[in-house]
Amino acid sequence: MRYLPFLFLLLAGCTHYEYDLNQPLDQRLHAGTKEFATAKIDPLRYELITAENRLVMEIRNPTDQPVALAGDKSYILDGSSRSRSVQGITIAPGSYVKFIFPPPKPYVQDDGGFRVGMGVETAGGFHDRNVGTGVGYDTGGPRRIGNLDENYYWEWDDEDAVKFHFAYTSDGKSFAHDLVIKRTKT
Repeated sequence: MRYLPFLFLLLAGCTHYEYDLNQPLDQRLHAGTKEFATAKIDPLRYELITAENRLVMEIRNPTDQPVALAGDKSYILDGSSRSRSVQGITIAPGSYVKFIFPPPKPYVQDDGGFRVGMGVETAGGFHDRNVGTGVGYDTGGPRRIGNLDENYYWEWDDEDAVKFHFAYTSDGKSFAHDLVIKRTKT
């Protein structure tokens, strides 16, 4: 009986995800955790790797001209076909930009500490009022920020396929790349 918690942990295991680039068909690859996998879609290179169950995507510009990722013309379709925002950015010649999908939500680090508080509570009718004071200790830790843009911060559910449509301009010309990436349980 004393080994039951260990057996439960062993059976439950930890779910680990990695990512497969399925489209374009001529660039199919697996993005594992050890090294970047590279897809070359002219004129750019996409470097993909899995880190902490998230997809890290570096878009590299090996040309001698800046390439602008047009956020207003680009989008992501999640597994439920909901459009998600893409942040526009210019990629300098010989440089890259890095994205993490799904984008991790920002948080504020709270170091905790001693808290003293006082409050007034009203419960019930006019004559039923309670006044109280309190003292407590908070251990702190990361706290999520509320009211974030739902179209930018999203979750990649289970083993869904997500479509990325990246629209670019460079040297007065426009082009687009469509990628379909599937999250796979390993």
